[in-house]
Amino acid sequence: MPNNKSQVQLFTLSNGLRVVHLRLKTTQLVHCGLFIKTGSRDEDESTNGSAHFIEHALFKGTTRRRPAQLFDLIESVGGELNAYTTRENTAFYASGLKKYVDRGIDLLADMCFHPALPGHELDKERQVIFEEIEMYEDSPDDSIYDEFFSRLFPTHPLGFNILGTKQSLASIGPKELALFMKQHYTPAHMVLGVVGNLPHGRVEQLVDKYLSTQSSNLSLAPRACPSPAPHFQLSFNKDFQQTHCILGGLAYHRYHPKRFALMLLTNLLGGNNMGSRLNLSVREKYGYCYNINASYQAFDDTGVFMVSFGCDEKNLQPTLNIVHKELDKLKSKALGPLLLAKAKRQLQGSLAIANESPGMQMQNMAKGILHFNKVVLLRELFDLIEEVSSDDLLQVAAEVFAPNNLNQLVYIGNNEA
Repeated sequence: MPNNKSQVQLFTLSNGLRVVHLRLKTTQLVHCGLFIKTGSRDEDESTNGSAHFIEHALFKGTTRRRPAQLFDLIESVGGELNAYTTRENTAFYASGLKKYVDRGIDLLADMCFHPALPGHELDKERQVIFEEIEMYEDSPDDSIYDEFFSRLFPTHPLGFNILGTKQSLASIGPKELALFMKQHYTPAHMVLGVVGNLPHGRVEQLVDKYLSTQSSNLSLAPRACPSPAPHFQLSFNKDFQQTHCILGGLAYHRYHPKRFALMLLTNLLGGNNMGSRLNLSVREKYGYCYNINASYQAFDDTGVFMVSFGCDEKNLQPTLNIVHKELDKLKSKALGPLLLAKAKRQLQGSLAIANESPGMQMQNMAKGILHFNKVVLLRELFDLIEEVSSDDLLQVAAEVFAPNNLNQLVYIGNNEA
């Protein structure tokens, strides 16, 4: 999210791949990343875990390079190479000194379009992912989050674990991964983001050299919208020290006009700041929790609002009582002009801080193109936040915080564990 659109260059290759470039003269580094519009929601039960498995598999060599050569090409000059998978996107990105930018773009193109997918290496990496799954299952914050999604979307891929399951991964090999890539890794559904002190002509030259020859013949199938799930309030005994709880439900998709009002409410209620209402009322006043937060995640066609916390079992109900009290306040009491202005400044500042680094600017620009087909400027977000009124907040709170939309999942800890 740059501040000025005139600094940004956007062009599309003949194969449909979109490229967004921001020239920053204040950095010696170049950050580049390939963002693919595919994630765990594009899987079915038999292919669950494929998008994340591919993220791992592409580091296992290409038709031109062995695994060690991939890392050596970028790390030998002090650069970094990384990747991640979400429910809707997969990203591969590299950072390094400006003089070595061709290595980063070459690597990204080689990995995403010419993977070797060697069976013996994939067998080892499957075991690594099994360990990753067990690590997440040992973490209550992660495991309760995954189960909450599976309960909220019980018949839809948005409820899948991004990592997959040991059962689904056992039947996924090189042929299955190659087929998934053929179906989803098409340039027309990719965006390359580049941020650094590079002239636009140099970026065009590199992109033409490494990415223009990739074919793009397939169209992605439209994503199926999730159906409403039955309301749930569930508790399970777990072998964790703390009791963990998530309270939440469905919210607005990323294109919904009310999403900025919900962003404001979420940040005011339990954002990443010490002055949030939940932090002040639950942690600072009563000491019930070390950490309590509210979050809002938007997808193409739906969204999820959550309040999550961990505490001693005896503090579970008192904490829930406070959470419901704070939600009721937001539904019934309008923010005055001063409080509304303060809430807007706080959210705007948080967004600006999160977008301060060139690496994050690259990612935010690319995701803007991927989802909105345009670069979303920071000042545009500020303007949309400024348009939110107190009445908007009351209306959104009444919809999202309605009792029939708030599901509850509790992991009751064992203090003697």
